[in-house]
Amino acid sequence: WFLAGDDASSTVNDWRQVVPEPGKLFIVGDPKQSIYRFRRADIGLYTEIYGNALAETRAQLRENFRSVPAVIDWVNYQFEQEMIGQAGVQAPYVPLHVPFDNLAMGHVHFVGEQIEGGAAAARELEAAAIARFAQNAVAGERAVRDRDGNWQPARYQDICVLLRTRTNVRDLEDAFDHLSVPYRMESGSLVLDTQEVRDLLSCLRAIDDPSDQVALVAALRSPAYACSDLDLLDWVEAGGKLDILVTQEVIPGGIAVAFRSLKGFHDARVDRSVAATVEEFIRDRMLAVGAFAGRRPRETWRRLRYVVAQARSLAAAGRPTLRSLVDWLESLQRARIRDVESPLPESDEDAVRVMTIHGAKGLEFPITVLTGLGASKGDRKSVV
Repeated sequence: WFLAGDDASSTVNDWRQVVPEPGKLFIVGDPKQSIYRFRRADIGLYTEIYGNALAETRAQLRENFRSVPAVIDWVNYQFEQEMIGQAGVQAPYVPLHVPFDNLAMGHVHFVGEQIEGGAAAARELEAAAIARFAQNAVAGERAVRDRDGNWQPARYQDICVLLRTRTNVRDLEDAFDHLSVPYRMESGSLVLDTQEVRDLLSCLRAIDDPSDQVALVAALRSPAYACSDLDLLDWVEAGGKLDILVTQEVIPGGIAVAFRSLKGFHDARVDRSVAATVEEFIRDRMLAVGAFAGRRPRETWRRLRYVVAQARSLAAAGRPTLRSLVDWLESLQRARIRDVESPLPESDEDAVRVMTIHGAKGLEFPITVLTGLGASKGDRKSVV
C-alpha cells in the first residue's frame, strides 16, 4: 500500500492514511470467499479496503455467461433474501445478470426411451445417438453464441461429451468412428482406457518382464508386431516357445523377428531412461507413422505422447524404472476413478471433446452432452 502511495503520502506512518496514486494499485477480491477464515480470509479487512479506501474506484464482476436467465433470476431471488450484509461478518449479496438473452443456448433436451435389454445395449444405443447428434449439430441443426453474443454455426470443438464413468468409452469411440466424427479424449483417465495405450503398455510390460506371457501375447498381437493368432498357433505347434530370451528360429520372420526386437529392448532398457525407451520403441515400431492408416492420426499421436510425458513425470518423482511406469499406469486403469493429468490438445483441432465430469470442473462449453443418465442398479431394463 505504501509502494502505491502518491507523493503526499510519503510522510505518513499509517497505511490507512496513504492515498494510492491512480494506476499503481489493482486489487482483486471476493467477499464470498470469507468462508475460508481458517485460511486467514478476513472480511473485516476486505470491507476496510474495498468499502472505504477504494470505494470510488471499485468495479464488480456481475455478468454470468454460463447460465440461462431463468437460473440467474432464481439464484438472485433466493440469495438476496438469505445473504444479508453485516459489517465484519457477512458480505452483502451482489445480484448477477446475463449480458444477453442466451435462452436459446440453454435448452435441456432429454433423448431416448425405455428399452428391453441390459446396460451394454443401452450404452451402444446411447453412443450411436450422441454421434448422430454431433454430426447433425455441425451439419447445421445447431448454432452457438460467442462471448460477444453473436450467433455462429456449431463446430465439433463446441461440443463436449461428459462421462460419469469410463465404461462406455469404447462404445463412444466406435460410434464416432462409424460416422467419421472427429473427437479427442481430454481426460488422462480416458486416454489410459484407449486401445493404443493398452497395446503400448502390453509391449512395455513384455519388454520389462519376459516371463509375463499374457503381456507377451498381447504385444505380439498389437499393431507394433501385428502377429495373428494363426501365426502364434503355427509357432507353438512347430515347437517354438513363448520366450524372448531364448534364441529360436522355428519359423523365419514374423514371431522370430518380434522376439529379437523385444529382447533388444529388454537388454537396452537398463542403459536408457524410461522416457527414452518408450520414445525409441514408438519410433522403431513406427507406431506414430502407422497412425496414418487410421482415421485420427493426431489423436493417436497425442495418446502416445501422453505415455512418454507420464514416463518423464514419474522419473522426475524418483521412480525411474520401466516397471514403475507400467505398474503405475495400469493401477490407474484399474482404479477407474482418478482423473490423471490431461494430455494437451492440438490448438487447431476441430473435434468433439470427451472428458470425465471431474475433468470438466471449471470449464464451459456451448453444447454439453451428459451420458449415462439412464443407468440403473438392479434392473434389467435400461433407459437410453
